Amino acid sequence: MLFIFSLINYSILVALVDSDEIFIKGMQTLFLEHNIPLNKIIFDYKLELNTIKILNVLIVDPFKNNSFGVLQIRESLDINPNLRIIVITSISNKNLVDEVIDLGVNAVLFKCCKTDEFIHAYFKAIKGECHYCSSIYSKNKLVGIKIDELTDREQEVVNLIIDGKTTAEISEQLERSVHTINSHRKNILKKLNIKTPLELLKLSSEQSI
Repeated sequence: MLFIFSLINYSILVALVDSDEIFIKGMQTLFLEHNIPLNKIIFDYKLELNTIKILNVLIVDPFKNNSFGVLQIRESLDINPNLRIIVITSISNKNLVDEVIDLGVNAVLFKCCKTDEFIHAYFKAIKGECHYCSSIYSKNKLVGIKIDELTDREQEVVNLIIDGKTTAEISEQLERSVHTINSHRKNILKKLNIKTPLELLKLSSEQSI
C-alpha cells in the first residue's frame, strides 16, 4: 500500500509494505488521527523501480515479508540513497535486527510499541535521524544465542509475555487457540531451560539496556 500525504509545505511519498491487513489499517488510522492529511491512497503491494526512485519513506517488516526482505532494503538504498526506512516488526532476532541497522535504516520498532514512540521515530526518520526502540535490544539480548532456537511464532509469544500479555490476550492477538499458545509457552520454557514465565521476565529485566 502506498499513500501520499502533505507535511508542512512539502509532500512525502510513503510506502507501507506489510502482509498484515489489520496492521495496515491501523497505520492508516494512525496517520489520520494525528492530522497528517492523506491526499491519495494507491493499492500496490509490489514496489516498482520507478516508485523506489521517488519514494521518501518506506515502512516495512523485512523479516516476515518474502517479497521485500533485507536484500530488497539494500537494493532500495542503492537506488535511492535519500530513502528513509522504518522497520516495524514482531520478530525479535538480534542477528536480523543488527543486519538492518548496519544497512542504515532510520528506525527499528516492535509492532507492539506505543503510538507516541512511532510518531517520534517517524519524524526523526524524515529528518534523516535514527531511532531504535530500546525494547528491541532488551528482547534481542533476552536469551542471547538461544533466541535463534525459537521459531518465529515462539519469538512473538516471548515478546508478548514480556509485554505483560496473558495467555488469553496472546491467543486473541495472534488469532490462535489458548491450547496452542500454552503449547508454545511450554516449548519456550523447555528450549530456554527455564521453569516459569517469572524467570523469563527476570531474564528480560537483568539483560535489558
